[in-house]
Amino acid sequence: MDYKVDILAFGAHPDDVELSCAGTLIKNMKLDYTVAIVDLTRGELGTRGNAPKR
Repeated sequence: MDYKVDILAFGAHPDDVELSCAGTLIKNMKLDYTVAIVDLTRGELGTRGNAPKR
């Protein structure tokens, strides 16, 4: 399946992208850009909680 997006945001852990650039992503979504987020880990070694919490 092919997905085409205008903005692809990468984060090391779940919620990293949301915490660091959610405003930018929302602004661009309102301008009709498509956005996707890629989390590179499950957050299992995060300092702000464990994988299920994040």
